[in-house]
Amino acid sequence: MQTIAIVGLGNIGTKYAMTRHNIGFLSLYALTQIINNYYALSNSLTYDNTKFLLGDIESLIHKKQKGIMQWTEQKYMQSFQAKLSLKDFVGTLEHFPFLLAQLKCLNPYKRSLDNQSLQNVFKEKLSSLTDDYEVICIAPTTFMNRSGISLYNVEKKYNITQMIVIYDDLDTRFGNLCFRYKGGSGGHNGLKSIHEYVNMNYLRVKLGIGINIILHDVLNSLSTHNTHIDVESFRTLFYETYLERICMKKIFKTKSLFNVMENKIFFNKNLDSNPNGWVTEFRLQNKKILDSIKREDYEILMKIFYSYQKSGDNDVANYVLSQFNAYELNLLSPLLAYNGLVIMATIFEWAYKNQNHQENTDSIQHQTLIPLDCFSVLLK
Repeated sequence: MQTIAIVGLGNIGTKYAMTRHNIGFLSLYALTQIINNYYALSNSLTYDNTKFLLGDIESLIHKKQKGIMQWTEQKYMQSFQAKLSLKDFVGTLEHFPFLLAQLKCLNPYKRSLDNQSLQNVFKEKLSSLTDDYEVICIAPTTFMNRSGISLYNVEKKYNITQMIVIYDDLDTRFGNLCFRYKGGSGGHNGLKSIHEYVNMNYLRVKLGIGINIILHDVLNSLSTHNTHIDVESFRTLFYETYLERICMKKIFKTKSLFNVMENKIFFNKNLDSNPNGWVTEFRLQNKKILDSIKREDYEILMKIFYSYQKSGDNDVANYVLSQFNAYELNLLSPLLAYNGLVIMATIFEWAYKNQNHQENTDSIQHQTLIPLDCFSVLLK
């Protein structure tokens, strides 16, 4: 049996549960809830229907669990673990056609497929996968700085063929998501420990915890030159555009989140010259919000946004161990939902491609393992 390990980094204990440094643990909790309660997401990602994805991974150990993904404590491997078959792990993707549309293995010729067709192709390819793979989610109980010790013990137990490590990245703004297959520790103590004890490449999932001024409390009191910026309207516009981005609306195919947001504001005053119907539709639905955002205020806000880096004026050690604020929590649950679904899709596409690659190889001696790499679904 070949094992795909998904590792979330964090610190055990209630006081650390909802801190920025524990976003790896939070990701594992969200993954569990998605798999066990996928129907609650209603085929989309919104603030309201993703709130149930936030929680403490340790709570799953100490209460009666429902669903196919069950957590147990493995003391000799110094970790909490949940194990299930590859097919059970990725099967939830069937209910999210907006993500299936991104998978090349489902639609290599880029035909225009409706949701039902995508779901049918996915189920067909899923059923063709071998039963030789299992997925194990791992939350080390050694505390962050000794995470590698736990994974060293896990490696002795399982035949790990691929590994994904989810962790917090202070150099990345909150709300951003990056994937990287190789590299150093970037100063992250959890990764330093892993590199000391584990000798294999792995896919890094970096979830930003650096200051995002749009979601920072200081933005509430911002004013310049007697012009009071409507912070709440600006923040609402950011939230709504972000949701459109993680639901993979076609408007983002060639544009970044901020390009789309700027179009909504800058085309606001002159819709007759706007060739994009989606801006008009958004304008009609959000007239009050857009009318309250002045172009000059937006430019001021964006200058401040790009000037804030990492932990701002806060001490780094205290900042990474601080709780998420209310504005960040509003964005955290859909972010974790998106991250979980992308990880599922990445593993499914890898398993399907790797299986076909092995079947088409003439000699067993020449078989190679395709690297576990992510398709282009970054959040910037």
